[in-house]
Amino acid sequence: MKKLLFLPLLISIFGIGFLRAYDQELVQAYDYAYDMGITTMPNINQANMYGNLQRSHMAKMVANYATDVLGLVPDTWKICEFSDIDNESDELKWYITKACRLWLMGIGISKFEPKWIVTRAQFGTVLSRALRWDIYNEWNPYYGRHLKALRAKWIMNNIDNPNLTEKRWYVMLMMERADENYEAPEIIDEEDEINNDLVDLSDNPPNSNVSVTDKNMYSNIVYDTQEGVSLKLHLLVPERSDGKDAPLLLTFSAKEVKLSENSLDLLEQEMIERWYAIWKASLRFYEEDSKFPDAYVDAKSAVRYIKANASQYWINPDKIAVMGSSKNGLIAAAIWTMWEEIQYDIWKNLNYNSKVAAVINFAWHTDLTNFYQDGMDDPQVKMDEKTYEAKNQQFLWCPAFECDETEAAASSINYIDEEDPPFYMMIGSEDNLVPKIQLERFKDKCDDEWVAAYFEVVDGAPHSVERYLEQKHVNRLVSFLVEYVE
Repeated sequence: MKKLLFLPLLISIFGIGFLRAYDQELVQAYDYAYDMGITTMPNINQANMYGNLQRSHMAKMVANYATDVLGLVPDTWKICEFSDIDNESDELKWYITKACRLWLMGIGISKFEPKWIVTRAQFGTVLSRALRWDIYNEWNPYYGRHLKALRAKWIMNNIDNPNLTEKRWYVMLMMERADENYEAPEIIDEEDEINNDLVDLSDNPPNSNVSVTDKNMYSNIVYDTQEGVSLKLHLLVPERSDGKDAPLLLTFSAKEVKLSENSLDLLEQEMIERWYAIWKASLRFYEEDSKFPDAYVDAKSAVRYIKANASQYWINPDKIAVMGSSKNGLIAAAIWTMWEEIQYDIWKNLNYNSKVAAVINFAWHTDLTNFYQDGMDDPQVKMDEKTYEAKNQQFLWCPAFECDETEAAASSINYIDEEDPPFYMMIGSEDNLVPKIQLERFKDKCDDEWVAAYFEVVDGAPHSVERYLEQKHVNRLVSFLVEYVE
């Protein structure tokens, strides 16, 4: 009988929460939050660790954290008036005002929405501001660089879902991590910081655990017809031993192409054996009467066709990689950066976009606006007004030195943003057609926009795709595709 009385007695003293288990990390986070005044609950069971967090309560937590841990001082001259906090307790009203005067919450708004449940985006932004990373405020979406800054500093690892409902335990844990990792404010999108966030690609890619049982060839598939020109795809699809749909490696050609097992380059051979489908597409590039943006329109159309018909060819539409070189690299880069530019989506399969999972590109002009000047400044590159004129007339159909607007529109560097997929770029140290500064500038822009981008200069290589596809380079490219596509 005594045992039956013992359980209700424990519940009445400690509360039913004692039955819930907490791992060591949560216990440590609670202890930290209590010691620092972030929570005033005297034990972990009363702290509602797994509960959602309202904005009014976050104001209290972050205000205490900012002043007691980080040593920030409220701006008492700042006017903080909100029309919807009258029903809050005097304590919460005081903390809401304090969080506002710390320039952490309620900035530029007249309604505080105290009952709203906090999301990962909202909390991450407030925590980043508290760490004095308000340098990332002017961004769209507002939370974008704040969350990436926290991840780069190993404070917040999971930022994939900004709409995730925040939990109290996570807020305490992130504040503890930020305290442990806190440093003086700095711009953290410098190249050395970004590169630390890149996956270290192996020179010995892992073996595939899926075998290829057979291969099926599809030739002369008309994916679109533009101005009387039939645009064709050629496809080699492996049959996988596990029966799943294959990832795809897509390349483009300015001319009519054929595809066979004997025509595959080394990377394509490697990938077909790793159960990738190989797909080559022809474009209007140097066709008579063809001009910008015809080839870009065609390339986007090809990707949309693939996605729309993926099941017919046993392709996984979410695992498409694109590869290009030189003038075809213009197209591959355009697919990568211009997938959001719907003005180039014309006619067919418009309920699909042309976004791909990853891009590999070799020695292409990233910035046509500076194509001529970069070439003139690089003593290794063959550039003169005649070459410049020929390139513009062939591709852009506009006179040299009178083509700034079209050159800018055709330049992949002008479209890079943080939503773009991972990129691997290569150029030879002896390339005499493409100035290396063009790829260096492209890599810098990727870093600025927090895009995962790898850049390799192949020692002693001219403007030649054969050198980029030597075995040692192919191994890293395979690792790149394994990491970001498979």
